[in-house]
Amino acid sequence: MTIVVISLLDNTYTNLIQEIFSCKDIQTWILVSRLSFEKEPIVVLLSVYSVSPVPDIRTFLQKDAQTEGSYSASVSEKRWKIDVHLKELLRNLEDSWLGSWRCLL
Repeated sequence: MTIVVISLLDNTYTNLIQEIFSCKDIQTWILVSRLSFEKEPIVVLLSVYSVSPVPDIRTFLQKDAQTEGSYSASVSEKRWKIDVHLKELLRNLEDSWLGSWRCLL
């Protein structure tokens, strides 16, 4: 079993990191932690030059909840569309935030 945690650091941590590393041009930092029972833990601090706006995940969850318990063809199509949008969102986040570090997932 492997657990991956991706954290966007807030201004307090960002300011501290900027002071430690003397890099004022980077405004956003992501902390990626990967824990596995079979391997040593990995923790990586990644600089991000731009963070694209993230759609509210509650929208996906609300749409999913509206279709729960129903099994008609139209509901199946709605759930499929929600799944496709969520998959696209996650892929975009992986590409823009993690880039070549995506292998940590």
